[in-house]
Amino acid sequence: MKAAIIKEEDRIDKILHRVKSDSRRITVRSGEKETHAAITTIDHRTLQLSPNGVFVPESTQLTISFMIGGDSYVGHVTILSSAGGYLIVDKPDSLENRVVRRTARIFVQGQLFSRFHIIPEENEHKEVNVATAPPRLAPIFFELQRDVPDIRKILLMIGNELKTICPNTEIKLHKDGEPLAEEVQLVRRFKKPFWISDTTNAKDLIKDIVSNDIFNYSLLFKEMKSAGADDQKIGAEILARQKRYTDTGIASIIVVPVRMFESVIGHISLVSLMPVVRNFRISDVYYVMALADIVSEALAKARLFKLDTGAAFDIPVINIGSGGVYLAVNSQYIIKFLNVRMKLGLDLHIMNRVIETVSEIRRIDFSGDAANVALRFIQVKPDDQIIIEQYIRNYLDYVRTSRPKYSQSTPDFDE
Repeated sequence: MKAAIIKEEDRIDKILHRVKSDSRRITVRSGEKETHAAITTIDHRTLQLSPNGVFVPESTQLTISFMIGGDSYVGHVTILSSAGGYLIVDKPDSLENRVVRRTARIFVQGQLFSRFHIIPEENEHKEVNVATAPPRLAPIFFELQRDVPDIRKILLMIGNELKTICPNTEIKLHKDGEPLAEEVQLVRRFKKPFWISDTTNAKDLIKDIVSNDIFNYSLLFKEMKSAGADDQKIGAEILARQKRYTDTGIASIIVVPVRMFESVIGHISLVSLMPVVRNFRISDVYYVMALADIVSEALAKARLFKLDTGAAFDIPVINIGSGGVYLAVNSQYIIKFLNVRMKLGLDLHIMNRVIETVSEIRRIDFSGDAANVALRFIQVKPDDQIIIEQYIRNYLDYVRTSRPKYSQSTPDFDE
């Protein structure tokens, strides 16, 4: 594996912005602990990382790594602050670029199909430390530690906890095509919490919030201004929303996303109604964010290891080599649950035989609503390995004799 050190700031910025724009998952390591995360924001000196689930670093020093186009990148960062499940870190001053060695492969899209199921890791989701949980949340954390937590029970307990802040609360998982309030639509779009402390104060709808992981209508109105709206138009839009809140009796509002990896699959909302007014504080937002993380963790744990693509071989293989495969996955439901380093029980239908493997996800390349998934074989029976290699030889012999259009340039798995 060849390696090179990248120190040019402009080049590092371009690589990190590509990771963010492509929604690529990165691996975050702290000592013996490891999780996956996404880059949610980038500025001239810092990155905001959104880890999957609960992640408590062992120190302020982190190692981050990710894949782009078959190359592996590794960098070292320092945690500057953390709040609401996010980590603010400094930009790496260098990246180690490792060009990954590949095995020979053949392009078989439309000719070879597979199926798979997720293999649970031992001690998966065991990072929650009940001893450090607030006493009133301990029952929730105890339930979360079960192999298959009772989602209804967790939602009921979190709902009761929310009512200690405000009686008007909602925990909702979204369905395709259902109408959603404007605030919820914005939360799904910007993927962070929406908060207005005092709807009677027009400035509260657009004021700058110190924390960049919480927003109000300012992001929407900035977009409108960039699109050509003048101050009079924007002023009218602000007053229209303020009137809507007055007409519906809403004095203060919080809407927090419920995530499944990078996707927003639901929300938690709190609404303070007139005349009994409780203006929500930023501390309330962060507390609800922590509760939303618990919901996300419980949903992932309850659903993740039930995921199975079914008995049919209907997942297309793009290319295959002796060491792994590259799959085309078009189901948004399935894609939500896949993660780099996850282990799958992958079955291939080759030469009238079912080849059973244990494979590891090495890379996920997102493209719109679909994703291509690179898998490396980590366990194959010797006889099945012979079948795979014979299949590849037969195909290459066919290529040499018939000379069809054939490309070796297709993205493949990483060895």
